[in-house]
Amino acid sequence: MVAMRPQGLETLGIVAGGAALAAALSGHALAPLARRFGLVDRPGGRKRHVGEIPLVGGFVLLAGGAAAAALAPHAVVAALPPLVLAGAALAFATGLVDDLDKERLPWWGKLGGQFAAAALAAAGGTRADLLVWPALNVGASVLWIVLVCNAFNLIDHADGVAAGLGTIAAAALCAVATALGQPQAAFTLAALGGAGLGVLWHNAPPARLFLGDAGAHLLGYLLGVLTLRLVYVGEASPGLLPVALPVLVLGLPLADMGYVAWARLRSGRSVVRGDRNHLHHRLRRLGMSERQATTTVWLAGLSTASGAVALPFVPPGAAAAILLQGLATLALIGALMAFGERGESGGGN
Repeated sequence: MVAMRPQGLETLGIVAGGAALAAALSGHALAPLARRFGLVDRPGGRKRHVGEIPLVGGFVLLAGGAAAAALAPHAVVAALPPLVLAGAALAFATGLVDDLDKERLPWWGKLGGQFAAAALAAAGGTRADLLVWPALNVGASVLWIVLVCNAFNLIDHADGVAAGLGTIAAAALCAVATALGQPQAAFTLAALGGAGLGVLWHNAPPARLFLGDAGAHLLGYLLGVLTLRLVYVGEASPGLLPVALPVLVLGLPLADMGYVAWARLRSGRSVVRGDRNHLHHRLRRLGMSERQATTTVWLAGLSTASGAVALPFVPPGAAAAILLQGLATLALIGALMAFGERGESGGGN
């Protein structure tokens, strides 16, 4: 483990700041184009926003990433091999097709695109190394990327929720990569976190643009990939407990997806048919405003992610306590969702 030098930390800040600025500025430029070409989300059904909202959050993320790559090309791009970048392009394209025409891409087509993108990442060397047989490691890695991709796509149902949780996760993982001396991953995560902040400039409630399926797919894919490309066990790590770090950092969107899927199955509904039973929806039914509910979700995600950052650096007892605290927080959230009012069903996700 080699600590990052002060010059590296300064460059890290420049990369994150440049990505945030480029993303924020690109949002202003892309929104009118989206309206002109019909890349917008219209109110109706479960969608309660007012007016047509541009679905360009994915393009805004790309603009932030491009700016970061221009500022530090060797640091940012080197962490993502060509096949991983190809997978990112496929994940983005899969979501974009759905944004353009939700009737054109059935759920199995979307899932197929996600698995193909994850397979490209695995072929590019992105895989876990925890199981005995290499084939199982590849399969588990592909499944993990698909799960994270779906988790962010499903939780992107309210202003700022997915973008905020993704930014928090990227910042937490960037801190871990920096402390463990993994600069390539740290710079890439700084770029992703900065771009996420730029998206939030427009996407925080009340949103002026939406992340869209393209943006949610891209964000989830990159976080799934980067969690697999990080090494969490350092010289002073408490055994293998730090391996659980990605589960805690991404725990809230994963738990939300898991609970909602279980609730749909329990009530005899299709798991791919959307409803208003996500955590944010339940908080709204408890009387919170849109902004209050979104902030509460962010704070819950920050609670589990911030504790997880310490896992590689504390004694085994403290690491176990952090892990239990994070799991208890997620269980509490699950209990809140389980005892909340059952929402209405409808199309979408």
